[in-house]
Amino acid sequence: MLHFVILLICYIEERIITLAFTKSLTATPAATISKRCLLAVPAYAALGTCIEYFFDGMIWASLITVLLDFLFLITIYRLSFSETVMLSMINYVGVFVLQLPIMLLISLFTTDVSNPLIGILGNLLTLLLVLLLCRWYSFSKLYEQIISKSRILCIAITNLFGIFMIIKTFYEMQPDNFYQNMLVVSISISVLILVNWLLIIEQKNNIERKQELESYKKHLPIIEELINQVRKRQHAYDNQIIAMQALPHSYKDYESLSDAITNYSTYIATGLQESLLLKLNLKLIAGFLFSKIQLALQDDKHLNIVVRNQVVQTTIPEYELIDVLGILIDNMLDAIPPEGDAQLIIDSHNQKIEIATINPGPKITLELQRNLFTKGFSTKQNASGTHGHGLCILQDIVNKYDGTIKITNESEPVSGETLIRFDVVI
Repeated sequence: MLHFVILLICYIEERIITLAFTKSLTATPAATISKRCLLAVPAYAALGTCIEYFFDGMIWASLITVLLDFLFLITIYRLSFSETVMLSMINYVGVFVLQLPIMLLISLFTTDVSNPLIGILGNLLTLLLVLLLCRWYSFSKLYEQIISKSRILCIAITNLFGIFMIIKTFYEMQPDNFYQNMLVVSISISVLILVNWLLIIEQKNNIERKQELESYKKHLPIIEELINQVRKRQHAYDNQIIAMQALPHSYKDYESLSDAITNYSTYIATGLQESLLLKLNLKLIAGFLFSKIQLALQDDKHLNIVVRNQVVQTTIPEYELIDVLGILIDNMLDAIPPEGDAQLIIDSHNQKIEIATINPGPKITLELQRNLFTKGFSTKQNASGTHGHGLCILQDIVNKYDGTIKITNESEPVSGETLIRFDVVI
């Protein structure tokens, strides 16, 4: 009878460990599952205890307890079948990984695994570790990524779950020799975790390559349009040279000729901006910037792009760099009226891209600096709920690649108008 009671205590501890870990994984409020737990924890603990007590040592009994754990999670969370299967496997793998250091610690002091108090102590230490980790770290993001995005992560979890079941079966068949083989078991698990980690890294690289290919497919027509525009400009180049040569015949005095040459040179330089973009080593960025110039012209706004270094070196992928440039350019164009001017400067030093945007804007106060990157904050009047997210996303991307953002004010040299300048290094 005492053995049955001790087994029941162990099973109740295991159910509480499962609840603590899976609650953090699914980010489920305690109030949602509290009533179900009051009934499910003792009921499933009693069933598991009866199976182990009356069918001790039988391999199929372990399979039934795994099935009971699955039914326990369905009862508590009421998720779909596939989600519950994955949640169950993640729970087994996660808790087992947390139990490994505790098992190694206990093996230093005793090899008497048949002592029922060892099981109670091990579960208490595991529960304490789970509660501490769940208090300081939320596993819900990892769970969402496994469920919704990563096939490789699902395969890795499934592999680790299979290894866990083999180890558990080995333990139940030879419990007295289990701790003596802990070193071999730990090394084997570490190797498997390393292999699965390499698979996860490969999956991440594949996702990045796929996103880059999608960006190329999206922006390739824009790049082709940019090339066509440059070719048209080349055909007009001879005519522009002839027109430039004819200016002295139309303007006889020095001042009028100087003004005419200056104005016509500015006009030609505006057209050359497109050909300069083609010299950028990042072709996706060149096509994207060209599209932004065209969109600005449709709104009768002038986007002047200055490329100081045509060989841009940076660690950020082009598709994410497009997000950065898109946020900065959109903010500039939203801030200027029709016929307004905005400037984008691109440079590169020390394996980083340096982006600067200059446009008319408000005076930067300490309060504005504190709130500018807050989600939902916007300086636009009558801003809807869709505004105020761009700079928050920008800051997340910049922080991801250990970059910097600097905001300053400048004055327009002639008019004295207040300008706002964003400097992003990434």
